[in-house]
Amino acid sequence: MESLREVRFLAGLSDPNICKVLGVCTAEQPPWTIIEYGEMGDLAQYLQFIASKNETIRSSAVHPLNVGCLVYMATQIASGMKYLETKHVVHKDLAARNCLVGRGYVIKVADIAISKVQYRKDYAEIGGRPPAPIRWLPWESILLVIYFIR
Repeated sequence: MESLREVRFLAGLSDPNICKVLGVCTAEQPPWTIIEYGEMGDLAQYLQFIASKNETIRSSAVHPLNVGCLVYMATQIASGMKYLETKHVVHKDLAARNCLVGRGYVIKVADIAISKVQYRKDYAEIGGRPPAPIRWLPWESILLVIYFIR
């Protein structure tokens, strides 16, 4: 089964900014993948929470996440993606919804959004292929099923 082969490969990845695969449950179809937990949820939810937490903060020049913190988060995402490139892995859906936030603003790149109800509208099936983030895919990926590691 293709998905199990993919999960085995992903389980072999080891980087501080890549979400670890902890196990797989094959008792159900499709199989369930068990991954690390991000205490703060995904980055999209976390940023929305911070933005809505306090209307006064949101409307003023002061923001609870300073520029240094945001750069730190972005650097971790870039580091995780660089690691995936060295392994010739094409992520296909790098987005805030696919990055987990842990304590100390530790970011781990994952691929979890497709399984979340609130993100289902971001994906579409094309030609019998698995759902993909159609709004963000380049034309060659949509029409020709071509992906690049860079």
